[in-house]
Amino acid sequence: QKKQFYAGFSQAHLIKTNFSDNTVNESQSHLYNHIYLLSGTVFDVTKKISIEPSFLIKYVAASTVQIDINNMIYYDDRFGVGVQYRTGDAIVALLKINIMEQLRLAYGYDIVTTKLTSGGSHEIILSYGIKLPPPATQKEVHPRYYF
Repeated sequence: QKKQFYAGFSQAHLIKTNFSDNTVNESQSHLYNHIYLLSGTVFDVTKKISIEPSFLIKYVAASTVQIDINNMIYYDDRFGVGVQYRTGDAIVALLKINIMEQLRLAYGYDIVTTKLTSGGSHEIILSYGIKLPPPATQKEVHPRYYF
């Protein structure tokens, strides 16, 4: 049975940093907190096909909130194809392959929807996850070990 729902929260730059370098214009140099909130779920359509809708909300004090809305379709938990929409920025085409249980390869192509650039960008991800052993079962402790 695979886990069907996930959620997460992350915050970067928890400790405020003061810039002490005299060459840096302190009025323009800030290290803002970055806050991320994500959630998603997996729906099994058939025994071999599953759908994973998800979202990621990104917040930085100096910018507007950005939302990534994603949808992936997986075949046999090994191959995946999907699309992502990043508010006000891009549409992304995604491909994923689980080479082994712990080794994954992914490719993404961003199609930029703003006038900042005339082309898109490529991204290649190779990830390796370490499979941890299950927790040890509780052992019976004899009273003579208490003292």
